[in-house]
Amino acid sequence: MNPTITSVLLAFFFGWFFWQLYGRFGALAKMASEGRWDRPWRRLGLVFSIGLGQSKLVGPRKERRAGVMHAFIFWGALLVGLREMILMGEGFVEGFQELLPGLGADSPLAYGYVALVNGAELAVAYMVGVALYRRLVKRYARLDLNWQGIYVLLFIMGIVTTDLAYDAVRYALAAQGGAVHLLQSPVWGSEVDWAPVSRLLAGLVSGLGADWLDGLRQGLFWGHLVIMLSFLNVLPNTKQFHELTALPNVFFGALNRPHAPIPRLDLEDEQAWEAGAVGVNRLEQLTWKQGLDFLSCTECGRCYDSCPTYLTGKPLTQKWFNQSLLAYFKEEQANLLKTGKAGEAKTLVGDVISPDTLWACTTCRACEEACPVSIEHVPRVIGMRQGQTLMGEAYPPEMANAFKGLERNGNPWGIGYDQRADWARDEPVTILDGPVTEEVEVVMWVGCMG
Repeated sequence: MNPTITSVLLAFFFGWFFWQLYGRFGALAKMASEGRWDRPWRRLGLVFSIGLGQSKLVGPRKERRAGVMHAFIFWGALLVGLREMILMGEGFVEGFQELLPGLGADSPLAYGYVALVNGAELAVAYMVGVALYRRLVKRYARLDLNWQGIYVLLFIMGIVTTDLAYDAVRYALAAQGGAVHLLQSPVWGSEVDWAPVSRLLAGLVSGLGADWLDGLRQGLFWGHLVIMLSFLNVLPNTKQFHELTALPNVFFGALNRPHAPIPRLDLEDEQAWEAGAVGVNRLEQLTWKQGLDFLSCTECGRCYDSCPTYLTGKPLTQKWFNQSLLAYFKEEQANLLKTGKAGEAKTLVGDVISPDTLWACTTCRACEEACPVSIEHVPRVIGMRQGQTLMGEAYPPEMANAFKGLERNGNPWGIGYDQRADWARDEPVTILDGPVTEEVEVVMWVGCMG
């Protein structure tokens, strides 16, 4: 096409894109450390099953239709990704695909790939239409009706439709004897035979003259390239950023079942007390994985349907929790990148996350089971509660008596040590108190709740 124009476009858009990534991931790296590199093969297995296989989306029966819709968009995007690289190469060398190993005119893989991409783009266009219908017509409560969610889908639609149209015009021009490079093989035939969707569309423009078709081909090529590169730079500023972070988030997800344990606090660490670092009190005290969590949120709202807090009308959804943290992260990105700390203008609990929201969570972790990208919601909730309780002495008043009882008597009810066994005074049980000299088969530990 034109190497100079292609070089300028790629340099500008990719430069802008990587600058945005530097800001996002550079700030993320300044957050608290956390080890997530153990058992790499197990982690890769989760990437294939949950990430590439979309098992959490297509598995549950209740979510299967929406899950299949997303899965086809995702799988189609993977196939189209290589196609975009080929088109960028076409800007420098016509017939760039033949320079790639296994994709030359003499390889059956090349024709199979043409057929796969042609069908995948049609499937993606259809599924994007379904997604727009769900947002604009059905209006499911858990899907936010906002312009961002709509223009992201329109970008995807624009990418696949302009590519289908570009091939259609190429095929129509080639049929009129135009100088267009096509894959041709005495064994496998022409690539036109392997692209039924674009071949069908070519019939719609076959009546145009060669000059019109060549101008349309040029316009569709550059238009497609600009749409695709613009979309690349839209990603870091929308929920669609999960296209880049979801698979890494699954890789670094919890391997423990049912979920990752909550780290124990070192209450003897004097430096932590002096630094206000007992529990989570500031943005930078969240770990980089917890930051990757809210960057990866797809805003699908599946946590709505499984959350007992939301379903009973309490002021909490984990999606809103993610959105609030992400908005604050973006505000403080420059400060995190420069100093490793968020500014002092806002408090993490109070200004960003409402105390009522924080304490509404039941910590049941149903949201984590439902999340298709392995976001771990509960550890950060507990970390913030620890910070509020231990550093700020701020907690619901209903908990005051429980804390007082634990501090003074070792149980939330405040029952004195000399009264712990009173419940059994008139019962035919033996109480083991002091050194035990007799053998027993069963010991019942009552604990506090018993």
